[in-house]
Amino acid sequence: MIGQVRGFFENIDPCPFISNLAHKIIEEAKAHQQLYLGIIIASGIGLTILWRWNVEDLSATRKYCKLSADQGDVEAQFKYAHMAYKGEGGPRNLVEARDYFKKAADKGHVDAQFKYAHMAYKGEGGPRNLVEAREYYKKAAVKGHVDAQFKYARMVYFGEGGPRNLVEAREYYKKAADKGHLESQFCYAFMAYQGEGGLADFTEARKYYKKAADQGFDVAELMYAKMAYEGEGGSIDLGEARKYCKLAADHGLAIAQYHYANGLARENNIVGALKYYELAYKQGYTEALYMLLNYKPDYGFDYKK
Repeated sequence: MIGQVRGFFENIDPCPFISNLAHKIIEEAKAHQQLYLGIIIASGIGLTILWRWNVEDLSATRKYCKLSADQGDVEAQFKYAHMAYKGEGGPRNLVEARDYFKKAADKGHVDAQFKYAHMAYKGEGGPRNLVEAREYYKKAAVKGHVDAQFKYARMVYFGEGGPRNLVEAREYYKKAADKGHLESQFCYAFMAYQGEGGLADFTEARKYYKKAADQGFDVAELMYAKMAYEGEGGSIDLGEARKYCKLAADHGLAIAQYHYANGLARENNIVGALKYYELAYKQGYTEALYMLLNYKPDYGFDYKK
């Protein structure tokens, strides 16, 4: 038998060197309008088949994907697990999904490592297992999986599935932050500001708060505004402070609305200040009510009407 044959067989003509069994499967693939991706024929092993998703007959895709998965093909194991997890081509089966994600994960498939860790963390398809979740998140994180880097950093920060490790948390938050991961940018900035997992570094904190702020994270916008206003981690920049405080306020952050209103009041823009004080107060920021009453003593009566 042929040791290995790979290729694209969407419109394949019969090839004399492929076994009759392979021909039969290819023809069935055509019947289901599948795009046949590859076939491996190995003496004493059988067939390993990979299929691309097909909206017209996902059940066949799932069937043959499992056939490949059970032959040990790591990509098929991942794809079958994904289909079982999503309920594509058949009923949702979280137990099977977790099992096949782990099979692929143990062969080094980085996305399977992440998915298995996620299921272990959530307790999907089996009991919750934080130790396993932490182990497999790290496997994927080491290989550069950005979401795994964030998840692993979070687990070691809070001491989930093992001892707390702020040094590793800061390291992996930064790895993900440098790839543009929003939450990691904020968390790394926070740790740098507070001096957690290493020395306090206001320059780094200001830099990464701005990265998160520029992705629209309201708390990062306010923190960057504060640092720019006070000259932490760089020079005082009142223009930046005002700009980012307003962004946070307009994104609905009550404390930012209050502070932005204070700035407008200092500029004698009372109409603008009242607008933002009222926005903050309506979110339960009680300090804003005192300022509203200061500028508009009858505000409380009008509001109740």
